Amino acid sequence: MISGYSQNGQENDAIIMYLQILQLGHLPDQLTFGSILKACSIAGDITLGWQLHGHVIKLGFGYHLIAQNALIAMYTKFGQIDHASDVFTTISTKDLISWGSMITGFTQFGNEIDALYLFRDMLRQGSNQPNEFIFGSVFSACSSLLEPEFGRQIHGVCTKFGLGRNTFAGCLLSDMYANFGFLPSAKLAFYHIESPDLVSWNAIIAAFADSVDANESIYFFCQMMDSRLVPDSITFLSLLSACGSSMALNQGKQIHSYVIKLGFDKHAPVCNSLLTMYTKCSDLQDAFNVFEDISENANLVSWNAILSACLQHKQAGESFRLF
Repeated sequence: MISGYSQNGQENDAIIMYLQILQLGHLPDQLTFGSILKACSIAGDITLGWQLHGHVIKLGFGYHLIAQNALIAMYTKFGQIDHASDVFTTISTKDLISWGSMITGFTQFGNEIDALYLFRDMLRQGSNQPNEFIFGSVFSACSSLLEPEFGRQIHGVCTKFGLGRNTFAGCLLSDMYANFGFLPSAKLAFYHIESPDLVSWNAIIAAFADSVDANESIYFFCQMMDSRLVPDSITFLSLLSACGSSMALNQGKQIHSYVIKLGFDKHAPVCNSLLTMYTKCSDLQDAFNVFEDISENANLVSWNAILSACLQHKQAGESFRLF
């Protein structure tokens, strides 16, 4: 029952049942601790988490793998990476979950070097083969550290284990190369992904948008549309950010037509990006048209964008008219 509650978003019910078990004099086992620690993590109750850790030790489950892995996951979720690391060091026979949780935790909380050292230790230990999620974490660590040589070496290991075409690992590999500024390598890594999902397409579109390459961004966008994936707001935010000069105005208008066609013309962040794009492209009239279309739903960002456009183009009178 505790496991069922924990897995179905009923964390409070799981915690209540755990307390009832204790009141009835029943002793939890490591499976119970695995479920209740997960519930505690989701509920965000760190005080209860510490108490549960005490129960784990008191009842003799401090060296049971399921409970240890659950403790690592809980402490990582709470951002207490040192506590997670302390638990990790007590595990005599680490499994894939142990390694993955700790490597991901180090990467997420700014301990990228520790993540890479731990990944190296995992490979040397040899009894567990890293999966796509572990490779994704170490690619992210290399990206944050801006260490291209580490990234290339780990790319080779990923290929060796047959995960170079995996969607999750491939997306983060492509993103890593883009972050290094190696756009041809990012493009090649992307094309090796067997079945790119929307996140993968958004990542490669954003990579070229960040380099203000509107043509390449739109090229990938068209390929994505041909694959019958439906873009989301993130797709359009990236595309519009690439159209930041009068040279890219035509591309910006093409993207605007897709925004309307796919129903994002009332989506405030996308419309704000349209306002910014038209302003940068010196097309004040279309900026006004976009603003008038969303005037009832305009937020502070929208107003700031249109007022800045008026001032930049010496149209102070228009700014007063808008009020």
